[in-house]
Amino acid sequence: MLGLTINDVLDRRLETVVFKKGFARTCKQARQFILHGHVLVGGKKLTSPSHLVTVDEEARIEFMPTSSLADPEHPERAQRQQILRAQQRSKGKQQGMRKPGGANAGTKGAPRNRREGRK
Repeated sequence: MLGLTINDVLDRRLETVVFKKGFARTCKQARQFILHGHVLVGGKKLTSPSHLVTVDEEARIEFMPTSSLADPEHPERAQRQQILRAQQRSKGKQQGMRKPGGANAGTKGAPRNRREGRK
């Protein structure tokens, strides 16, 4: 067997690579950029977020030159600090282990927000 996990495959999707390279603030936004034709891979416009990106293709991902998103100062483009925070959050989710006695300990059955607590 190859020893690939589901996460390994999902990390190679164009949608995920565009997000992790900092072209978009979220995976959802990366998907939208791809579907709207703003993303080129190796000079070819791809509109399939599920395209599995090879290691060679990863270095050749860019915005369409005629797209307003090609400008790094575009307000919809992710900023470097946002990218780092998002990557740290996704690493924490991948580990997925909560410590016993943490912030959510002893809250079973408690209201999650103010509205659930009201009658």
